[in-house]
Amino acid sequence: KNCNHKRLGIYYLFSAFIFGISGTLVSVLMRIELYSSGNRIISPENQNFYNVSITLHGFLMIFFLVMPGLFGGFGNYFVVIFQGSPEVVYPRVNNFSIFILSLSYLFLMLSLISEFGGGTGWTLYPPLSTSFMSLSPSSTGNLIFGLL
Repeated sequence: KNCNHKRLGIYYLFSAFIFGISGTLVSVLMRIELYSSGNRIISPENQNFYNVSITLHGFLMIFFLVMPGLFGGFGNYFVVIFQGSPEVVYPRVNNFSIFILSLSYLFLMLSLISEFGGGTGWTLYPPLSTSFMSLSPSSTGNLIFGLL
């Protein structure tokens, strides 16, 4: 109901902070895994989970921390003030995009638990994202759908 540009900017910054914490936790998991050569915290049966964690870390940090934080948060909060306008152009559409951001985060997390996970790297280049690399098409589809 509330579509004030300052409140929308704070919502974006808060969601970027939460997504950044989850991306940092994935980064800590990867760094603990690479700390020594003998000890493993990721089970050897799930060898694709390291690739999945690299993909998840890249998506969370770029598409869920940097872009919503800079463009959504600071853009909604400060650009309107710098322009001297009373409000953003379409505040309800902007409010709806915060809901879509959390929905896309759920699709990104859904790709973790669907079959083998989408360990394609954050760039989704075809050598890793094709089906012959034993990746599941449903998890890769959830990754892509989460970025739309």
